[in-house]
Amino acid sequence: MWSATRVIERLALGTLERRGRQARLADGSVLDEALVARHPDPVLEANRPCLEGTTAMRSTKTCALRSLACAALFALAACKSSATASGVADAGGSLDASVGCANDPRGETYTPNLQHTGKAGLLHFTLVKSEPAPPIKGNNTWTLELSNKSGTALTGATLKVTPYMPDHGHGTSVKAQITESSSGYQIAPLYLFMGGIWQVTIEATSGAQSDSTVFSFCIGG
Repeated sequence: MWSATRVIERLALGTLERRGRQARLADGSVLDEALVARHPDPVLEANRPCLEGTTAMRSTKTCALRSLACAALFALAACKSSATASGVADAGGSLDASVGCANDPRGETYTPNLQHTGKAGLLHFTLVKSEPAPPIKGNNTWTLELSNKSGTALTGATLKVTPYMPDHGHGTSVKAQITESSSGYQIAPLYLFMGGIWQVTIEATSGAQSDSTVFSFCIGG
């Protein structure tokens, strides 16, 4: 079963093609009426006419347009807190979260070798580089270095990476993979699929020591 985040991503990136009581996205994934029943989400509820095949929504073109409207509905309804916390509607009424977060104090200024001390004060987390730099909307690759309090680089650690949009209340369905190399820990793909403030929590365990930190960036839309 798809998560709500997965559905939101597909609605934002694809178009709906009606197939009887189902709707097929551009990549071939299928949404059906049962999915709507399991997820009473405003995005999916807006698509109910497409899924049920009512007279008003019989054309593929209309369903495709409805899908785009649903993506906008998600930005304004499912992510309604962004309107006050980080978003300002432009003259045309659209919401670009990245415009609102450009001067948000939660967003760090990206520089190579950006270092954080973990919350427990046990480990140091250094974001050696982001590719692209600074981080962008879409797929990113981060190289991270982990060290102890004395500055000794740590190898063989276990890391967990969790991207999250605090103003929207969701993460991303694409799980970042962590690969260790001589240059540190590579995190890829770090999928930040829309503009706004993203907080990337990194939890690390090395031997008996566990610590965590959060890198926070304004991602352009």
